[in-house]
Amino acid sequence: GGGRSDHCFWVAIMEAFTASKSKRSFCNELGLSFERMTEAQSTCSQLLRGLQSLGFQKAEADKNAGDWRVVRAAVVAGLYPQVSQVEKPPPKFAEGLSGAVQVQNEAR
Repeated sequence: GGGRSDHCFWVAIMEAFTASKSKRSFCNELGLSFERMTEAQSTCSQLLRGLQSLGFQKAEADKNAGDWRVVRAAVVAGLYPQVSQVEKPPPKFAEGLSGAVQVQNEAR
């Protein structure tokens, strides 16, 4: 209920795992695999570094922390990579000094 689903649950679990002082005990209490949770935490760190290398700042992430609409939007965006398609027009050529030269196309 409340519009939250499995991916929101996993975000909450990862946040609790990350904040836990004894990660192994945390996993044992909840019946989770410590190795898989550690692997997931490593993947989250890699994704964060990737986003930072693209120019996303921690302040932007903090601003949206706890907003489940942002989490759902990110999951939907990741699950539907083929929603849009870039159509390239056929190449056009112009006469140049050394012969035909392809003119720069613009994607639509």
